[in-house]
Amino acid sequence: MGFFTKMQDIRIEKKYVFGKYKEDFLKSTLLENGFVKFFSPRKITSIYLDTENFSFAKDNINGVSKRKKIRFRWYNNDLKNIYLEEKNKQNFQVKKNILKIPVSVNRKSIISDLEDYLNNLNKNYNDFNYKFVLKTNYLR
Repeated sequence: MGFFTKMQDIRIEKKYVFGKYKEDFLKSTLLENGFVKFFSPRKITSIYLDTENFSFAKDNINGVSKRKKIRFRWYNNDLKNIYLEEKNKQNFQVKKNILKIPVSVNRKSIISDLEDYLNNLNKNYNDFNYKFVLKTNYLR
């Protein structure tokens, strides 16, 4: 996608499953050794986009080493700061492109407002045709 203006550095991302006891032990060990929490607890809301045939989801499920995801994301119900993110992953290397969207959205019409924004981008770039597939939120 060619419409992003801010790009973050490449990072390494690995995920592990520990179970509750080992997770608590790992957290305390990291904190005892100088690691700090980067963010305060917050609510994260995301709306994921995908292709007509769900290529992004299929690549993730099938463990394709080079894959991407595209989403709108905001924090703590702050609809004045919504970001469009493209996350590209190859093996454990991750690059995220982030664009703060410059439009206002209404809580009652957020999906149609974001669709309108995306359609206007598409008029300028014509290099994607994605659909909204999932809205989720969680506390982290």
